[in-house]
Amino acid sequence: MPTPAYADGSMQFASQSVTINSVAYILKNIKVKRGRRRIVQPGVSGAPAQKMHIATLTEGSATAQLAASTTVAPAQDQVFTIVQIGGGSAVNFVTEDVEDMYEIEGETLCDITFSAKLT
Repeated sequence: MPTPAYADGSMQFASQSVTINSVAYILKNIKVKRGRRRIVQPGVSGAPAQKMHIATLTEGSATAQLAASTTVAPAQDQVFTIVQIGGGSAVNFVTEDVEDMYEIEGETLCDITFSAKLT
């Protein structure tokens, strides 16, 4: 892993160390979407009169950095934990799609998607 020009050790910069199925990975470019679905009820004239918002499944994506080119990619359907930005509570996610591994500047990477574990 390249040495940063400066790091104070207190900020995560959208990357975290996680363990998936007993293998350690560094997740970079973490994107988590806490979506909402909007339901609009029209009035008599057809104009919106009422609405409500319903939370949807929390989903995300990240680039997983592997320790070495011989490290296996994260398996699908595995539970792992990400700490919310700013030190919030930890959230359990389940891996979904795992893309092919690739190498950039000596780092072995693969892209993954995940969704919140519901139970």
